[in-house]
Amino acid sequence: MLPSETPSLKASPPDPPVTETRRKTIDHLARQLRGLEHTERALSTDPPRSTGFAPLDKLLPGGGVRPGMLWEWLSTCEGSGAGTLMLLSGARLVAAHENLVVIDPSGTFYPPAAVRLGFDLQRTVVVQPARERDTLWALEQALRCQGVAVTICWLQHIDDRTYRRLQLATEQGEGVGLLGRPAKFLDQPSWADVRFQVRPLQGSSQARRLRLERLRCRGARGPRHIELELDDETGAVRLVTELAPPTIVARAARA
Repeated sequence: MLPSETPSLKASPPDPPVTETRRKTIDHLARQLRGLEHTERALSTDPPRSTGFAPLDKLLPGGGVRPGMLWEWLSTCEGSGAGTLMLLSGARLVAAHENLVVIDPSGTFYPPAAVRLGFDLQRTVVVQPARERDTLWALEQALRCQGVAVTICWLQHIDDRTYRRLQLATEQGEGVGLLGRPAKFLDQPSWADVRFQVRPLQGSSQARRLRLERLRCRGARGPRHIELELDDETGAVRLVTELAPPTIVARAARA
């Protein structure tokens, strides 16, 4: 807005009417979440849960994930491996007889591939909202539901106020929220308890190599980043042993 411009007092247009398809989607999700709330969980008294990857656990306080935590996975580019790591972690954080919700506004979640990553589709609810407003609504409801152990969602821009609401919903639901976002939103306000950035590195022809950096995590100590190899065929994740600098190798050879 230019300094000479005067803000318009014209009322904003009303929200578009709720279509029958959207109403059915909302009602269906609400019924599913109400059913999941009857599942008894005692996450608040449980010890930290492992992500299924020992190197990743070492980046977290207590060596695992606490209930009521909201994670943010920032991807520096398409195919960085952030989405795969998020899905792998989500699948392993769900114990037997617990439920997982995937909110997929882009429609890219592929159930057959998810099974290979460890998903139990019988206990997985997939929501594919058509609008950003519906995505945020479904995300908040899933995070708030105590019958949902893990909620996974891909997001773009999100304002500070909405993000705070999501963080409070995660605390109330006592599950774990995993949010995948592009790294271009790195400088925007975030209420996530944990922020990871994933950057691809040059790897072998059979596995992707990536750098996982911890940007934020209260109470975490030790290394801030690790390098991993991700095998897309098997879903295996391996820690890459960092090579010693050439000068150190040369000195050791002369010793």
